[in-house]
Order: sequence, then structure tokens, then C-alpha cells
Amino acid sequence: MKTSKQYTIYNRQFFWLLLVYCLLFTGYCTAQQSKIDSLQNLLKTAKEDTNKVNLMISLAEQYFHTYSYADRNINAETALAWLNKSKTLSLNLSFHRGEVSYLIQYAWIISREYKQYKNALELLLTALDISDKYGFIDLKAKANHHIGFIYYELHQTQKAIEYYQKAYEQYLILKDTVGITDELKNNADMNFELGNKKSALEKGLACLEILKHIDINKNKTLQRTYEIELGNIGTYYAGIGDFKNGEQYILRSINYNKAIKTTDYYFWLIELGKVYMSMQKYDDAEKVFLESFHYADSVRNNGYWYDEIASTSSRLSNLYLRKGDYKNAHRFLSEMVIAKDSINAREKRNNLHETELQFYFNKKEQEASIKEKFTESEHQAEIKRRNIILWSVAGGFLLVFVFSVFIFRSYRQKQKANIIITQQKEEVEREKAEIEKQKEIIAEKNKDITDSINYAKRIQEAILPAKEIKYRIFPDAFVLFQPKDVVSGDFYWFTEKNGKRIIAAVDCTGHGVPGAFMSMIGNAFLNEIVNQRGITQPSEILSELRHNIIHSLKQKDKEGGTQDGMDIALLSFDDENNIAEFAGAHNPLLMCRKENGSYKMDEIPADKRPIGYYIGKGLPFTNQKINLHKGDTLYIFTDGYADQFGGPKGKKFKYKQFQELLLSIQNEPMLKQEAILLDTFNKWKGNLEQVDDVLVIGIRA
Repeated sequence: MKTSKQYTIYNRQFFWLLLVYCLLFTGYCTAQQSKIDSLQNLLKTAKEDTNKVNLMISLAEQYFHTYSYADRNINAETALAWLNKSKTLSLNLSFHRGEVSYLIQYAWIISREYKQYKNALELLLTALDISDKYGFIDLKAKANHHIGFIYYELHQTQKAIEYYQKAYEQYLILKDTVGITDELKNNADMNFELGNKKSALEKGLACLEILKHIDINKNKTLQRTYEIELGNIGTYYAGIGDFKNGEQYILRSINYNKAIKTTDYYFWLIELGKVYMSMQKYDDAEKVFLESFHYADSVRNNGYWYDEIASTSSRLSNLYLRKGDYKNAHRFLSEMVIAKDSINAREKRNNLHETELQFYFNKKEQEASIKEKFTESEHQAEIKRRNIILWSVAGGFLLVFVFSVFIFRSYRQKQKANIIITQQKEEVEREKAEIEKQKEIIAEKNKDITDSINYAKRIQEAILPAKEIKYRIFPDAFVLFQPKDVVSGDFYWFTEKNGKRIIAAVDCTGHGVPGAFMSMIGNAFLNEIVNQRGITQPSEILSELRHNIIHSLKQKDKEGGTQDGMDIALLSFDDENNIAEFAGAHNPLLMCRKENGSYKMDEIPADKRPIGYYIGKGLPFTNQKINLHKGDTLYIFTDGYADQFGGPKGKKFKYKQFQELLLSIQNEPMLKQEAILLDTFNKWKGNLEQVDDVLVIGIRA
């Protein structure tokens, strides 16, 4: 129980925080408004010429970059209104450069603020046509850069590279160092994302070579490009397996960030830790991951750093899991879940905000079609109205501050009285509490068990890949996942690495909490083998996974040694060559193909040995290649579906009946197939208990 002294300390802290917030809020609003007022004063005396057009565009930019969240939609709307005025004057003056500047800035605002990517692209393509006609190379470069960014946001990376390259070539003509280095950096990033690691490294080194021969100390944009590219080159080297150079360049980026006094080096600590993990320098990795985590945790209230906390916690959890330190592994898994909960809440708020802005934008577009002109007198009235609101809000905060002084005084006295009353009540209730103590202990233990299982479920759900990622990597596929208990021993896993799409269906020893814990270990090792070490051949992945499981669980050919493990079916898709590779431990692959107007099902068998200790532990897994035809359907699964008891006689569903069911639904879309499988399973099970976890994955080529 907190003492009255503690309450006094908390009250004082809150009192001073409120005072500082009021003063900062008032100062921030005044500073932002002064920049806008300065441009407004210049516009009052400006002639109706090209200079006035440029002032209007500058004013629009200032409004857009003034992020007062209470008026964010009004700021964006006002910026667009000034751009429309600049367009009208540009057309009257036949000022083509002003017209192009309007198109580029208008497209930038509606793409960033309203996600109007299609409309923005149309405006930017028009800007390119006009710039071509009149030779505005600098504006062409700017438009191409913005188009590249939009295609990147739309996940069309190859198109983004195409337009970033055009912008780069135009900046070369202009000898614009900022533009040249920025586009080289963008091209390197895009190539690395596509798996073109050597090309990414060449472009990154070319960018760095330019920056080495110029003075970047007075240009924050160039400083920013330099520190980012140092770190990026480190990740590129690590991506091609040159971890020594990777470590060197990332350390240079960290030291440069410290020299110019930025906090970005905490991000590069994560990348350095990943390199140390690949070099198996686990103590060094632990050190830098912890440094990054502790900083991110110290500024947790900044929403951006929740991403850093989630990333670092995940890696620390995997690291401690590998070292056998399960207590710390669980601790950082919990930190990751908490951070992801905060990220999801933030994304929901952002989505709601974007929806509101979209509605606001559409509404103003309709109003603009009725009333084209935004007169000077109306604008001045708007400025006065905003000033009144601004100072009213500031005055209101000051009144709240004064009023809070009196509230806190009475509140403190009331708290002291409450403490005395509480102590008296505790004396009266002490005897009753003793009688109820045993009952509460039992209830608490039951609650702890339930809470632990539910928390384990949240951790497992956080580890499983998000559905949004599945739809991006495997757009024509389904994942039917039905755990027997709250948590599951089955789990699915997929990723995209080095131009290959990889997916697995895994059945761990047991189900419920023991199985779920094995699934955490399996998930962590798959991430390390594929995402960190870059191994993509299915048979090699299974061999490495088996080695890690045997080593981590200390399995040996002795009495008392653990025999836990997992069965798995794993597929790797090479879309460029239209090939799938398969390897399995106990669990096979089923493939349906249409031949001569009818469907035929083939079984690609798995090796008859598990992931874990077994007698023939030295034998490698078999890697099987399949030439895919368009429309082929592939299925990987665990044994839960076929082993379910039910039907009119209470017997198993069985593997053969499972194959016949899959063959009968080949004409259906994949999501409809999932619904049919689930409905059939539930009808077969009826009122009987589910006997095992169920996992079925279907992918159409």
C-alpha cells in the first residue's frame, strides 16, 4: 500500500509535468504560426507574377509540414487550397514551371496524407509530359523520384527501381550531389529487397565513394545519406556472406552517428547483432541487442520505438533460446508481445485517422467542384479564426493549470483521509481475510494457470506469421489451422528469401502447452536457418533443424535422454524457373494436376524419420524437385485431420478419404476449399472431442 508521502511525490510530479506541457504547447504553436504569417505578409505585397506563384507553393509546403494533430486535416486542406490558387495564377500567366510544381506538390500531399496513389500517379505522369516539353530536367527528376516512392508503397519494387534510375540519370545531368546520392541509395535498397545483393552492394559503394570526396558537414541531408549507406553496405556485405566487412561498415555507421550526436545508431546495433549471430559470436550479439533494447525501452512512450523493442526482443528471445536460457527467452518473448500489442493499437489508430482524412478529402473535392475560388478575404477570416482558436486553447490550458492547483490541494487532503479509513477497514477485515485466505489461494492458482495458458496463446499467435504477409507471399492459398487446446503443437511457417517463397507445416511432439513450447523452438530455429543464414534448399533446412533440435534438447542415445521432436513438410518455390522443391520428415506432399480433362493426385513421399534423435541420425533428408504446371495444387499437412474420430460409426476419417476429399474440390477457389474442409471436419467430428491439432495448407501454382 502506498504511503501519504508517496502520494505527495506523485502529485508534485504530475503538477510540474502539467505546467511544462502547457508552456511547451503554447510555444510550439506560436513558432509554427510565425513561419506561415511571414509568408502571408510577403503575399500581401506580391505582384501577380511568377514570384507570387512560388510564394503560394512555399506556403502550401509549410502548411503541409506543420503537423498540429488537432488540425492535421485542416492543414492538408489549406495546403491543397493554396496549390489550387497557384495553379490558377500559373495558367493565367502561362507559367508552365509553376504548373508542373503544382502537379508534383499536389500529388505528393494526396499520396502521403490521403493514400490517393492512383490520382497521384496520374498527376505526376502529366508533370513528366509537360517537363519533357519545356525541358524542366530538375522537375522531371523530382517527379520520377515521387513515382518511384509510390510504386515502392504499392509493393511494385521493380517499377520503383525503374523510376529511381530515371531520377538518378537526370540528377547526373544536373550535377546535383544530393539527388545523385539519394537515388543511388534508393536503387541499392530496392535491389537488395529483390535479392540482387551484388548489384545493391555496387550501388551502395558508388554512393559512398561520391560522399567521401565532398564536404558533408554543413548538409544534414548528405550526413543522413552517409550514415544510412554505411550501415546499408554492412547489411549488403552480410547478405552475400562477407560478415567481416559487414561488421566493419555497420560499426563505422554506429561511430559516425555517435559523432554527429544522433540516436539512429541504436537501429544499427540491431543489424550488428544479426551479423554477430551469423558469425556465431553470441556474446557480442547479446551485448549489442541488450544495448539497443535498453535504449528503446527508456523511450518506450515514443510510438516509433515500439518497433525497435519488438524487433530486439524477438532476437534476444531467439538468442537466449539457442543458449538454453529459457527464463530470459520467455522474458523477451513477453516484451515482444507487449510491444506488438502497442504497434497493433497504433496501426488501428492510424487506419482510423486515414479513413477520416479520406472522407474529409472526398468531401472537400466535392465542395471544390461547386466553389472553385478561395478569395483573399475568406482566407484572412480563416487565419483570424485559427488564431482565436489557438489562443483560446492556450488560455484554456492556463486556466486548467490554475484550477488544478486548488483541485490537487483538496485531492491530497482527501487521500490522507482515505488512507486512515483504509487502515481502519483493514483492521476490521483482517480476521475475515484469514478465513478466506485458503480459498483465495486456490482461486488464484486456478487463475494463474488459466492466465498462463491464455498468455502462451498470445505468444504463439504473435510468433505465427500474419495473414497479411501470407496473402502477399502466397496470394492463391489457404491455411486451415484448428488447435485441439488453447495453444497448439502444430504450427505453420512461411517466408520469402533470396527470391524463393518457402512454407512449412510442422507437427511437434504433443499438443497443448508442451507442444506449444516445442513450436516456439521450431519457429525460432527456422527463422535463424532461413532468414538469418540464407539457407533455402528444403533438405538442407531439415538437416540443420534436426541438428539444432538435438543440440538444444541435449538428446543422446542414453536412458533418460529426451526423444522429443517434430514431423514436417516443407516446400520452396522458385517462381523464376517454375520449380518447387520438397523435403519431408514423416509428412508427405500431395499434388493435384489436371490431365486429359480430369484431375489426378500424386503423393510425393517424405523420409521416414523425424526432426530429432533417431537411430539413423546420420542420414540426410531427400530433396525432391517438381516442375510445376499452371493450375497445379499442392497440399502439406499434419496428421490431425485424417486421425479425427467421427462419422456414423465413430471411426477415424483416414488418409485415403482425406485424399478423395481434396480431389473432389479441385474446381473450387482456394478459400472455398478451406471452407469445405473445415465444414467436413466439423460434421465428421460431431459431438466427439477433437483428438489432435489440425493443420492443412493448400497452394495453387
